[in-house]
Amino acid sequence: GGTLTALANWTAYNTQNITLTNITGTTVIDTAGHTITVDCILQGTGGFVKGGAGNLVLGRTNTFEGQTTVTNGTATIGPAGSIGSSTNIMVRGGVLALETTGNTAIGDSASVRIEGNGRMNLGSDVADTIGSLYLSGAPMLNGTWGSQSSPAEFKTDRYFSGAGCLIVANGLPKGMLLMIR
Repeated sequence: GGTLTALANWTAYNTQNITLTNITGTTVIDTAGHTITVDCILQGTGGFVKGGAGNLVLGRTNTFEGQTTVTNGTATIGPAGSIGSSTNIMVRGGVLALETTGNTAIGDSASVRIEGNGRMNLGSDVADTIGSLYLSGAPMLNGTWGSQSSPAEFKTDRYFSGAGCLIVANGLPKGMLLMIR
């Protein structure tokens, strides 16, 4: 646990992996208006909270298993990045941006929850399969989800931006009545 607060822009290079355990509490990464680029692997059983204005860029295929939470600013999964082992993803504020190609940023069984002022920006080459999607606490239907500028079946600019889409595999079956707030 603990809080890492940026005092300037910086990059953690691929010289040593960072282990997240959350043994003594939640790990918070506060970019404080700066850009932190993590170009090494985040591993372990813990997760993290991305807080503060600014951008946290994850550039590698990370293997940590804990929850990923975005509360402020932007967390970017870069073109070669992934949080595929994190099965619980919360976007409560700020933006989770996916810049990967295809289906590699988020694990196929992940539960993605977008609440409050949270949003996801899906790059034009993103077509990422997830397990389930919840918007403001409500479970969503199986199918593709994205912004009005995406090829998605279900479109909402309230929760999504960009031209990519999420493919929900284990949501509610189609044919159910659902209301998006």
